Amino acid sequence: MTPELEQFYQLTPSQRQTRLQAAILRGHAYHYERNAAYRLTLQGRGVSQQVALENFAHLLRPSALTFKSYAELMGPFPQEQPLRFLSWLNHQLSIPLPEERWSRLRPRYRNLEGLLQAVEQLYADLGIEIVTSSGTSGRASFVVRNGLTVQLALSAFFSGIAQAWDIRRGTALVFMMPAETRVAMARTARLGTNTLNWMDDAPVHYTIPFAATPDMIRIRAGRTYHPGLELSLIHISEPTRPY
Repeated sequence: MTPELEQFYQLTPSQRQTRLQAAILRGHAYHYERNAAYRLTLQGRGVSQQVALENFAHLLRPSALTFKSYAELMGPFPQEQPLRFLSWLNHQLSIPLPEERWSRLRPRYRNLEGLLQAVEQLYADLGIEIVTSSGTSGRASFVVRNGLTVQLALSAFFSGIAQAWDIRRGTALVFMMPAETRVAMARTARLGTNTLNWMDDAPVHYTIPFAATPDMIRIRAGRTYHPGLELSLIHISEPTRPY
């Protein structure tokens, strides 16, 4: 646990409330200036960069309400339009994705997982990690974080479980989730246990034995897929024909 987080847990509830309110105001001002989608959404609600406490209900997390609009702009399969996807993503983020690199992407990708891996590799120097919602609706929310924010998220996650349940190094962990996935909570757990080398002191188990990529989740949920994607993911070389 970092000294800042350890100090936070030692504060009284009223002191925490004051700190949290100040953090929300700082975060809002930061994202309002840098995040076009966030700014446009709040302008539509009549919220400016300077916001009063009584208007907190009108704020949103930068990734909460704006990260599914790609389906209306380019359809449910962004992997078929990588450059449009990157342009959309750049509009959603508070960190810039340098456009001079976009030409390195392929014209299209076989599946969404392939595109997301390519974006992470393209901006590996920024420590880019892309996590998603479950995507069972047929379209996932994408939450993109740089290296600094990933480290903060991991610290907050493991500090939180230590505080709430007294789970510390040396505790065996069993996650009711797949080891390989982009779903946010599972991805955070995986990144955290790997980053902290948790397995050096205690075993870590994941109970779901198959990978859960955005494409696989969408197919298993029976939502918004096309035959070519389905066949490529279940490794059937040729579709069988009915007789």
